[in-house]
Amino acid sequence: MRRRDCAAFESIGGVATYAPKESLFWEGDQADFHYRVVRGTVCLYKLLPDGRRQVSRFCHAGDFIGLSANAAYPYTADALNEVTVQRFRRADLEACMEESSTLRRAVFASIRDELNAAQNQLLLLGRKSASERVASFLVALTEQALRQGGESHVVVLPMTRVDIADYLGLTHETVCRIFSQFKAQGIVSFADPHEIEVCDDAALAVLADGDMDARLCA
Repeated sequence: MRRRDCAAFESIGGVATYAPKESLFWEGDQADFHYRVVRGTVCLYKLLPDGRRQVSRFCHAGDFIGLSANAAYPYTADALNEVTVQRFRRADLEACMEESSTLRRAVFASIRDELNAAQNQLLLLGRKSASERVASFLVALTEQALRQGGESHVVVLPMTRVDIADYLGLTHETVCRIFSQFKAQGIVSFADPHEIEVCDDAALAVLADGDMDARLCA
């Protein structure tokens, strides 16, 4: 986002900081505020009646949270690491969007991104194998790193393997097994549990796209 766009948001929103594992809000809370991530990663999820959890999205710097027409938040938002956000009262943001084309463009772009993410998630869960899901997840994180000015071959994982499993609709054991397979194949290496180096980005992209070898891995 351009500097003048950031200034426009700073003029209507306050800044809040959340510690790791702290909730920005809970599913069902009154949706009085919208949020824009400045730093860190936020996990959005829903709890099913039987206690299972479905992670719907990981939000990074520049992403909006809570942009919903509902009176209540449809999901819970937890900080995965130390998170800084700009927080806007819903009424203030909507009023300023009426006056500022800059704000409207930024908010609409975020809504488009969220819709695209939802469509990709449907494909991920509905049609891809376990290995394809994990590969697609890593490819998405490398693209995110590039957008934020980082190195595409180094993927930082603020989320746990359980978080990843709940996002991909897999078990924790399956995620760990596939990471081990990718490592054995020389596609990735691990500096520590929260950092992955992509050693063969072409092979990872092939796996994510649904090559037959990926099906055999799963």
